Amino acid sequence: MQTTLGNFKHAKIRGKYIQVHACINNVRYRFSTKLRVTARNLLYVENNYMQLIEKHKQEVEQNNNIGLDIATYGREILEAHCEQRKENTYIRYLNVFKKYIVSRIGYLEVAEIKPKNAREIFANFNDITATNKSIVLNLLKLIFTHAVIDGLVSANPFLHLKCSTQRVIKEDRNKPFSMQEMKQILSKCDNALLQLYLFIAFFTGMRPNEILALNVKDIDLSLGNIYVNKSVSHNKLCTTKTNAARYVEITATLKQYLTSVLKDKSGYIFLDSKKGFMNEKRIAYNFKKLLKKLDIQNNTLYSTRHTFASLMLQNGEDMHWVSKQLGHKDLSTTLQYYVKYIKQDKERGQEFNRAFEDLEKQEVA
Repeated sequence: MQTTLGNFKHAKIRGKYIQVHACINNVRYRFSTKLRVTARNLLYVENNYMQLIEKHKQEVEQNNNIGLDIATYGREILEAHCEQRKENTYIRYLNVFKKYIVSRIGYLEVAEIKPKNAREIFANFNDITATNKSIVLNLLKLIFTHAVIDGLVSANPFLHLKCSTQRVIKEDRNKPFSMQEMKQILSKCDNALLQLYLFIAFFTGMRPNEILALNVKDIDLSLGNIYVNKSVSHNKLCTTKTNAARYVEITATLKQYLTSVLKDKSGYIFLDSKKGFMNEKRIAYNFKKLLKKLDIQNNTLYSTRHTFASLMLQNGEDMHWVSKQLGHKDLSTTLQYYVKYIKQDKERGQEFNRAFEDLEKQEVA
């Protein structure tokens, strides 16, 4: 029998596996069958979802009896829910789950967590960064939302918790370089591949993982643009951060440099000795060595992006053009981070004032 994927009421595709989705007697069921996605398995789940629900209820009851812990249950939920996300996002969530949740509260039984002690449990993560703490809370909310569906708990104990907006002030490691520092970095870099990376970074504002994914054919020197449609994550090609492609204009200085450097190159530009994609950490390591040698402030690779935006705006470039180069979805994102760098014209508004004063003089006359 032939069938198409995804046209069933109770058998739903989630990542690599099939889930049962059903509502019986006002009770909602949503769980992974651990069956791989094939037409035959989808048909089997659709025709036998009631039996699968009964089996699932028995397994939940058994798990309740033996005391299902957060580490075991959470990993199952995370794998089922996050597989359809971008690979780098999934890996980030999995790393936070293992490093913080499993190591600190993974031994706690799911059924024992109640709203009254959720705040005390979440206090175990007060010492980590605001970003990781936010991910921890989102993961706990996700895990216990499924725990409610599976009948392990009656309510999500973390549902109404929020991360504090107060952040610890720390050294800005993405501070933009000055024009003089940028010129010194580019002129004193004796690592050819790093110099190529830095020229592209400083003169386009591209994200580090977008630069590492560049192929020579993405760079059109005759039209004066770079086609940005992919990035590198964990040594594999993936989509850009915004899942959108864009064209980045090549400025005159960069065009002159690339014309000379890329003359005899083909294929992917930033490859290691084994012909795999270059590791961002390796580029960052060499970059830090260069900064130390030049006695320039310690910074991350991302600071090159901020340098591009800040210097362009300080020198009067159009905000919309800068935003387009950076690949921001809308202008508000650019304004949020870079409005302080916009060149201030002291004569701004003077023409309006003069026109108003001239009108007053005419009326008096």
